[in-house]
Amino acid sequence: MSIVSETITMKVSAGGAGTYYSTLPLDGTVAAIRVTIGTLTGGAVDLVFSDDVTGITYLTVTNMAASTDYFPRGAAVNPANSAIINSFVPMPITGRLKIVVTDGGNATTGTATVWVNTGRDQSL
Repeated sequence: MSIVSETITMKVSAGGAGTYYSTLPLDGTVAAIRVTIGTLTGGAVDLVFSDDVTGITYLTVTNMAASTDYFPRGAAVNPANSAIINSFVPMPITGRLKIVVTDGGNATTGTATVWVNTGRDQSL
């Protein structure tokens, strides 16, 4: 198993909003997302993390107040599409991570680091 990471800087405009992307497509499953609030407006900033190819939403945060680590997972379902109670699965990513920020404040900055399990064995 190999984990790769990328940190994305979110520099919002005077209107407090912006859309940001990882540099390269990420291929694997999302293991974790760390949001460092920096100078973004605490208690007001809203964030949505998704795959820019598939549109899968990994995380939606409303009125974020402090830097936090998240471990997004999807709800598992059986073959009949019924929820399997207390069961969650990793979420695949095949495109660039897209971050949409709103209510971030006037010309402020924060960062988001995503860790992706590529499923590849990097050992020799």
